[in-house]
Amino acid sequence: MDPLGHLTIFERDSNSNITEIIKPNGADVYHAHWFLSGLALTYAMNRPSVITMHDVSLLHIRESNKHYEDYYKWAVDRFKSRRIPIIVVSNVAKNDTIEYARYPEHLIHVIPNGINQDRYFPLYKEKKSRFTIIYSGGLGKRKNVDLLLSAYKVLEEKYDHVELKLAGAYPERTSYPNIAKSLGLKRVTFTGYIPDAEMNRFYNSGDLLIYTSLYEGFGFSPLEAMSAGVPVLSTSGGALKEISGDGVQAVEYNAEDVIDKASRLIEHEQDRQALIEKGEKWVKQYSWENTAKKTYEVYELALKQYSK
Repeated sequence: MDPLGHLTIFERDSNSNITEIIKPNGADVYHAHWFLSGLALTYAMNRPSVITMHDVSLLHIRESNKHYEDYYKWAVDRFKSRRIPIIVVSNVAKNDTIEYARYPEHLIHVIPNGINQDRYFPLYKEKKSRFTIIYSGGLGKRKNVDLLLSAYKVLEEKYDHVELKLAGAYPERTSYPNIAKSLGLKRVTFTGYIPDAEMNRFYNSGDLLIYTSLYEGFGFSPLEAMSAGVPVLSTSGGALKEISGDGVQAVEYNAEDVIDKASRLIEHEQDRQALIEKGEKWVKQYSWENTAKKTYEVYELALKQYSK
């Protein structure tokens, strides 16, 4: 088997079930890319399988209703009882999987995601009158956007040329627009959902990305911004310190630290440029080719384990 050889992709049709789709294929290994498709695999057949879980944050960070959380836990327990190898995207996610899911360590494989640097890259930037702070990465509670808004209130008062743009689907379903209104913010834009094809342009519209998430199993947005040539300030929750590492300037979970470090970057172009260069160097380690090669190694292990 060639680690970069043939790949067959199945798209589920509304008139067919997963058993009808995968059984005629007769693949050596079946790889599910989320727990729901992994759960379906366990009912469809008894064949070598691998499941990418990304992380198990649903087991220790309250974001869904209890019924969904219980369903998720039941699915993970089912994978564990069948000794299915799982892939997580960071060492922090691995440790969480051991602690919160009690998953056997030898069945957990750490394979970081890749960043497509053909999709995220610097564009030519014309001079503009505004300094644009951006955020991308979802608007759930753990994203902690209220910290960013609180810090931005001071920055907006301090600099009359600063604006903030926040990308994320359905902002009207969150408290953040009301928080922005209650803070009296004047130059804040909630963009709503931005299609993947437009995200590079969004990143390039920014002069600085500030990321204040409480927890990430991986954290795409800081890396995508680095790849697009944007300096990044980021907190260190979950795997952010591990994954974003030396490519960002770390900030504490308090508005004062965000304000101080953002102010220096707003005022000093040379500091922004130094941070851009660090980010562009750091992000190069995250390629989908590396991810594919490591994933293939897990396929081989799954086959060996199944044949025992």
